[in-house]
Amino acid sequence: MTVRASLATLENKVVSLGGSAPFNIGGFAFLPLRIEEGKPIGIFRINVPTPEKGAGTYDANVLDPDIQPTPKYTGSFGLSATLFRDLRINAFADFSYGSYVLNTGSVLRFFDALQPDAAKVPTGYNFTTASSVWLEKADWIKIREISVRYQLPSSIYESWNLRGLAVNASIRNVATFTSVDQLDPELNGLRAGGQLDVGGIGYFPLSPPKEVRFGIEVSL
Repeated sequence: MTVRASLATLENKVVSLGGSAPFNIGGFAFLPLRIEEGKPIGIFRINVPTPEKGAGTYDANVLDPDIQPTPKYTGSFGLSATLFRDLRINAFADFSYGSYVLNTGSVLRFFDALQPDAAKVPTGYNFTTASSVWLEKADWIKIREISVRYQLPSSIYESWNLRGLAVNASIRNVATFTSVDQLDPELNGLRAGGQLDVGGIGYFPLSPPKEVRFGIEVSL
């Protein structure tokens, strides 16, 4: 058996704006992505409800360096195993950790008074003063593919003057494990060309479909 794994880390921070004022690079007026000195690129500026301090109160324009659109860790892992000499199994997966995504679909469902999205905003607040509720932790693990290959015994095909005969099967986009509701946290909407795009905005892209494939390998 062979096991493979990789891990990449990312630490990013705006060191200097050269005297310029902080500015938005995307998002929306109620929840922008910002460029601010000393903060990660594209940090979310959010309003956090604080009902424990009084009805309708909130911490405004919060810039939490842990709440950013770019993941802190990404990687992959896989394995290959041969059983009984002629049966080979392969599996491969990716993962991402340490980022957040804005669920725009949830915002729209809030405006349509649909549950459970309408209940996300506490009593006494609106979608702007409680903008932090629209962010979801975008960690995910995806099993990309599992494949199986079986080399048939020579006694089956040697009378056909073949050098080899094998069958294989695979399934792609096997499963996704994430706490994000109603959207694929790996997929982000694209804005107009020429703008800095750091992700973090979840629109309505469809996840890749699950695919099941079968094949026969013939060696002449």
